[in-house]
Amino acid sequence: MLVIEVANTTIKYDRGVKRELYAKAGIPEYWIVDVKNQLLERYTVPEKGQFEQKEILEKEDSVKLSQLNFTVELKKVFG
Repeated sequence: MLVIEVANTTIKYDRGVKRELYAKAGIPEYWIVDVKNQLLERYTVPEKGQFEQKEILEKEDSVKLSQLNFTVELKKVFG
């Protein structure tokens, strides 16, 4: 349902190779937690080996997992 990568030094690899692999595998939702910039990149709607939707969320935002009734407040993630 969801893959979460916590990225500090591997962000380019996570945005490139891993994002493509997860989209091809049909993972419904992929999050990259960008530790350095305190952002969450949210990728959804895998189609034809790519995610069709991308959303950037900041520390003040919250995000709801589309497949479950579950919400994450990012201020709790980033402290």
